[in-house]
Amino acid sequence: MRAEMTVLEFIHDLQKLDSIPAVSERFQKLIGEFGFNYYFMGAFTPQGVAERQGRTWSSTYRHEWFRQWARINGGWEDPVLNRLRNDYSPLRWSSLRDNPETPGLHLLDAASEFGLNDGWSLAFQDGRDGPPIAIGLGTDHYALRPEDETALHLGLVYVGLKVARLDQAQPTVQALLSDRERECLCWVAAGKTDCDISEIIGISQQTVHKHVSNALKKLNAGTRAQAVAVALSSSQIKL
Repeated sequence: MRAEMTVLEFIHDLQKLDSIPAVSERFQKLIGEFGFNYYFMGAFTPQGVAERQGRTWSSTYRHEWFRQWARINGGWEDPVLNRLRNDYSPLRWSSLRDNPETPGLHLLDAASEFGLNDGWSLAFQDGRDGPPIAIGLGTDHYALRPEDETALHLGLVYVGLKVARLDQAQPTVQALLSDRERECLCWVAAGKTDCDISEIIGISQQTVHKHVSNALKKLNAGTRAQAVAVALSSSQIKL
């Protein structure tokens, strides 16, 4: 519950900020509470696109590491980015070592020399035509519990959407949710299951699931956490 409250407080604070530097400063504070020292946030080149479209929005990775990463062609050899190009789900970096044949593991070895012994990354689309958003968190010592990862997932998607929209400086039109879809998504944001929501608002569990699924489709979200983040960022639901 503490992890959930920390992330919800973070989202509440971000709703009052209107510049990338201010958001980045608050984000650095958040990840510090979860044991991370460094982060990277930006758009990256999706699979099958030959021309690089990546762009860094904000990062606290050391400049020396970026230079080293560029020298060894990290944009295409980085095993974390290559995994995210195929699968957007959260990834703990050290899990890539489970398969010693994974291409690019030498980059993980190089990263450890710059305080990036381990980390956690994910990627997602924001419902527009631009490249995917990627966020990576790095640390000397990984200490996330499963419940921390679940809570932090929501925070990372929300901050990625926030910074993407500040970077483009133009509003994004999202499909409007119905009243029931908003109601169900609000309870999802509160950590309730479909069974819980059905009892709270007095409809069947199957109907709850249908409303939440419809919300995901309208918001072009791959997960419930992403749907909540998109709905919050577009002011369709509130904390």
